[in-house]
Amino acid sequence: MADVTVNATLLGLLPAASFEKLHALKGLGVCIRCILRYAAISDHELYSLDTAVLNHTWDAFVAAHGGSAVPTGSAGVCTCCLDVFEGALGAAGRADLIAKSKDRSVSRRGYATSTFMIAIQIPSATLIRQHALNHVVQIKTVPIDLKEVLKWCLTPLLAAALNHAAYVATSDISIHLHFHHELSEQEAMQLPTIRDTIVQNKKRKLDIDAFGAVTRALQTALLHASNLPSTLT
Repeated sequence: MADVTVNATLLGLLPAASFEKLHALKGLGVCIRCILRYAAISDHELYSLDTAVLNHTWDAFVAAHGGSAVPTGSAGVCTCCLDVFEGALGAAGRADLIAKSKDRSVSRRGYATSTFMIAIQIPSATLIRQHALNHVVQIKTVPIDLKEVLKWCLTPLLAAALNHAAYVATSDISIHLHFHHELSEQEAMQLPTIRDTIVQNKKRKLDIDAFGAVTRALQTALLHASNLPSTLT
């Protein structure tokens, strides 16, 4: 088995000034790709690196700053993105996505397209958790949007699967990617605004896990450490 290497480009981009905050996030179970979002790294090729290379590079960054490494071999689900990143960009997830795209491509169904667009749905709990983590670690800046990073990374993969079609936001061909997690609705219900809306509209079927609703709920109430989602603490 070949040794896992350190990516010099990534190592040079990880901000030394943010080491303590980033290290604290890693200690709370945040995955390496979410760490890159918090580090304001926008190179999609770095997010697409093998997970082992990313973690090895992080360990080198920690060692360079005299910190203690956080074990990654037995790490659980990312406390921020709920493993959306690993499911989309990890080796297994990426291979599965490409295979499904080719199998369901319009060309296989007798159509041809030169353009496509991507619609991504992710668990609203990722917003709640990001908000909570920012509060716990006292981070003032907003990390790069998870959906945006996914679009950066998945666009070239899907374009290749669709015979090198181009991404166009107004394309008639739309690829819908839905990432879900069983805890998402449960955590959304812990937000007072969401809970009250559901109680007041018992006869209506509402989408508890709606991204827009959770975004508005977070904007109207500060999520204090005392009422973090129990599934996060």
